[in-house]
Amino acid sequence: MNPEKILLAHNPLMPAALIAIRRAAERARSEARRMGTAVIITRDGRVVRLENADVREQEAEYDLHR
Repeated sequence: MNPEKILLAHNPLMPAALIAIRRAAERARSEARRMGTAVIITRDGRVVRLENADVREQEAEYDLHR
């Protein structure tokens, strides 16, 4: 489901779940930066490993689309 469909879902917990997922992703990126480790994500249906510099770029890109 995309974020718009989640927010319009009939289940009242779905919008809260989206917020929790975004918060968890932000914490994972923050922890990766702090520890200097990679983050594993999916992008276009593929598993991608983001090294520390790539995590910063991905965060900047994500903030632009919020």
